[in-house]
Amino acid sequence: MPAIGKVLRVAQWNIERGLEFDAIRLAFTDSKQFNALMEDKASKADEGQRTEIREELGVLQQADLLVLNEVDWGMNRTRFRNVAAELADALGMNYAYGVEFVEVDPITMGIDQQVVIREVQEAYAEPNQDKADMIAYVKQIMTPDPQRYRGMHGTAILSRYRLENVRLVPFTTRAHDWYADEKKISIPEKVEGKVSAAVFKEQLIRQVRRGGRMMLLADISDPDFPSGKATVVATHLEDVTTPANRQKELQEILDQIEKADHPVILAGDMNTSTHTGVPISVTRALKQRLGNGKWWAEQGAARVISHATPFGWAYDASLGTIGFMRKVDDPTRANIPLVGDNPEAKFFGMLEKFRFADGGAFDFRGDKARSYNDRTG
Repeated sequence: MPAIGKVLRVAQWNIERGLEFDAIRLAFTDSKQFNALMEDKASKADEGQRTEIREELGVLQQADLLVLNEVDWGMNRTRFRNVAAELADALGMNYAYGVEFVEVDPITMGIDQQVVIREVQEAYAEPNQDKADMIAYVKQIMTPDPQRYRGMHGTAILSRYRLENVRLVPFTTRAHDWYADEKKISIPEKVEGKVSAAVFKEQLIRQVRRGGRMMLLADISDPDFPSGKATVVATHLEDVTTPANRQKELQEILDQIEKADHPVILAGDMNTSTHTGVPISVTRALKQRLGNGKWWAEQGAARVISHATPFGWAYDASLGTIGFMRKVDDPTRANIPLVGDNPEAKFFGMLEKFRFADGGAFDFRGDKARSYNDRTG
């Protein structure tokens, strides 16, 4: 296998709609202000974890190429921002945006789990803010604005290089129908004059939208690249499905790039978490995930406070011993302790065994000198 050549630093980040846009922008552009913001956040992270986050920020800010997943454009929940365009402008980078979904639920226009959790947590945490105030604010977010609403949600590529030959290729594999399947979940009743707790519960398990998973491809050119150019493939594979269906999506990507005679960079949220995403019944989901008013206080606070930053870089080891949990959550392992064969392992086996038409392969060697914290693989 040939030498890797000069360094092109690539970073991938699922930014969760861009709900914390200001913090994300500061993470890339102003470490001092971001550190101050992090210190202001209630957090379980110790100083060692915060130091690691600061080190990661230094690496992140050097990225030549960013692949961002879950990027909003014209959504209530992200204040109708064109998240990709505004972030690219702040960083002085070029960008390409691929639309996966258009949100069409008349109730959930602009509202989702993360916003609800944040607002509920604040309602319980702030002594001067009561639940009625929180509900009023959430209702405001839920009110569509036809003049600014675009309802788009997708994946973006940001690059210091010019992006050429940009194309969006939808997957033919329909691993989950986000319109028909999600509509089957009943619309909750609303109490006159206010939003019932059932509305909040529904948002945790329902997202009615048009569209589907896809791959976004773009070429970047530079004399220092082998063959003069490289192709970037950005994707977000389905989470509400089985590992077998994600492998079908991966196969479509491999078929698309097989004839490339130059370097290919594949990045994105592959959703290979080792946890099943197959939908379950509404009744069971409500029992498992929602509970009563106490759940809002405990779960809302836990999900927010357990992270050192709004986008959750810190590791919460309270779920179990670190060593065991890493094994459980490692999608590359052939088997998982106390569980059995790992169904996600085949995904990475497909990547490792794949060969381009010219005999080339994805580089699994890693380079300690060029990877964050001397990591390989």
